[in-house]
Amino acid sequence: MQPINELEFLICDISNWWRRIYSCNSQDLGLGPTERRALYAIHQNPGLTQVQLAEFLDIEPQGLTRILDHFVASNWLRKEIAPHDRRARCLYLTPNATPIIEKIRAIGDKFRPQSLTGIDDDELTAFIMTIRKMKDNLASIKFKK
Repeated sequence: MQPINELEFLICDISNWWRRIYSCNSQDLGLGPTERRALYAIHQNPGLTQVQLAEFLDIEPQGLTRILDHFVASNWLRKEIAPHDRRARCLYLTPNATPIIEKIRAIGDKFRPQSLTGIDDDELTAFIMTIRKMKDNLASIKFKK
């Protein structure tokens, strides 16, 4: 297979490996993959709306409601009325979510060095810049769902 033809498959394979690593090492958190991603996305993007988060996670906003209700009930999340649209809610983590975020981050910190074995800083920087450009390029594509 030519390298350019296997690019998408390699990216999916890497994502699947990371998903397995997180799933096997975060069972004590009681969170599924979508819940972990949602929590971490809110952590990285405070003030994100529920619709924006659903788009990021590629799930229906109604499907996200149960997850967010669980976060609110666990006192990990607070919702505020969006200043630009009173119907929308901005999402913010509470300090009670900090230990969960730290555990999620610790999993990456534990396994990232092994995943980067043999890759120098320049290669890693170039790779990150490249996949960010790819992400932006793909995000600009208009398509029907």
